[in-house]
Amino acid sequence: MKKYIYFLIAVSACLFVGCSDDDDNTVTIDSRVVGEWQLINWNGDKAEDFDVYLELLSDGSFNLYQRVEYSYYEHFAGTFSVGENLLQGRYSDGKPWAGEYDYALSDGGYTLTLTDRKSNEVNIYTRMQQIPEDVRKTSVTRSASGRSRFL
Repeated sequence: MKKYIYFLIAVSACLFVGCSDDDDNTVTIDSRVVGEWQLINWNGDKAEDFDVYLELLSDGSFNLYQRVEYSYYEHFAGTFSVGENLLQGRYSDGKPWAGEYDYALSDGGYTLTLTDRKSNEVNIYTRMQQIPEDVRKTSVTRSASGRSRFL
């Protein structure tokens, strides 16, 4: 009988030791990149004929508003992750961003520079107070595969 009780105590102890409050799904985000950004320079050229806004949220989600191929804004959403100066993301339809980006913050956190690790394409964003409300309200939400996306 004593062996049975010791066995139950040992099994119970193993169960308690095996349990953890750690959440393996926790996303760690560099809080310095969280915010609303507007593209100001693309590969050395001012962004004049097109417009891109990027919203990076503290929960690891993002919103991308782009007026690139059309005269109206398109809205794409998804998730992103940050690690060791690497910023990468995946759209809500499962398609990854076109590149993985080294990122750097400058000007006291008001400038975000993304450099594509493969193509060395450089995108420079400036921090905004907020993305204009008319951009959010008039954008067309896209999730269909095959659409051109800025990132």
